[in-house]
Amino acid sequence: MNDIFFTSDTHFGHAKIIEYCKRPFSSVEEMDEILIQNWNKTVSKGDTVYHLGDFCWRKQKSPKWYWDQLNGNKILIKGNHDRHCFKELRFEPDSIMEVKISRMQRLTLCHYPMQSWNASYYGSYHLHGHTHNLDSEYYFNPRLLPSGSRFGLMSQRLNVCVEKTDYRPINLEEVESLIEKQMVEVAKELDDEFEDIGTLIKNTRGDQNDGC
Repeated sequence: MNDIFFTSDTHFGHAKIIEYCKRPFSSVEEMDEILIQNWNKTVSKGDTVYHLGDFCWRKQKSPKWYWDQLNGNKILIKGNHDRHCFKELRFEPDSIMEVKISRMQRLTLCHYPMQSWNASYYGSYHLHGHTHNLDSEYYFNPRLLPSGSRFGLMSQRLNVCVEKTDYRPINLEEVESLIEKQMVEVAKELDDEFEDIGTLIKNTRGDQNDGC
């Protein structure tokens, strides 16, 4: 059965990103080679990969060259460094995309982290890029959110930049595992007391209605 994966901010061909984000590579050539190897070891040809923006830097090779090296049916969400990709790949990516995996699973995908998204109060997830190795908490202080929403909005948003995912795409099962881990961490940070964290996690996976 084919799988669905998510990633962001590969920055293929961008030598300076190694310095900016302290990536563990000695050169841009090594970075590109390992990113491509990791992608193709993880993703099969029949899988789908949502890339949440900042795909490549044009100085090394063309966007199409990188695109053609990678397995899977690739869907690009518009990032702030992708304008040159649009012309060469001959499509205009969406800035935001909502993916309904099933009646019980909904994802809002965007390059930038959002503070609120469709069905967020019903347990839907938001995946983003842009922040590289910084957690969402750097941009949103959970203690400034209304008390009734602090927990959900902080723990249901996930940074899928390659720096946070071992430089490879991650699948839906891994997304859920990371979000569940965040739920525990955010609950502790907010000093909220939950008798049964398992029940809390189960509730955030509940029926994601079409509400706001």
